[in-house]
Amino acid sequence: MLPEIAAGYVGERTVEAFLSRVGTEYPDPIVDEGTGKGRRRLWLKSHLDNRLGLNLGNDVDPPPRV
Repeated sequence: MLPEIAAGYVGERTVEAFLSRVGTEYPDPIVDEGTGKGRRRLWLKSHLDNRLGLNLGNDVDPPPRV
C-alpha cells in the first residue's frame, strides 16, 4: 500500500501522523526507494494487520486435502 492508503487503513488522520509512527507502532515499508518527491514506499496489508493485532488466520495451515 502507498503511504496515503496505509495511513487511512490503520486509522491515522494524516499521512504525516502515520509516517511519524513507522518503525515504532507500524512496520517499516517493504519497499523504500528514492528520495524527495520521487520517493516510493510500500507496505503490505498483512504486515499492518499483524501489527494491529488483526491476524485473521492468514498464517494458519490450510485444512488437509481429502
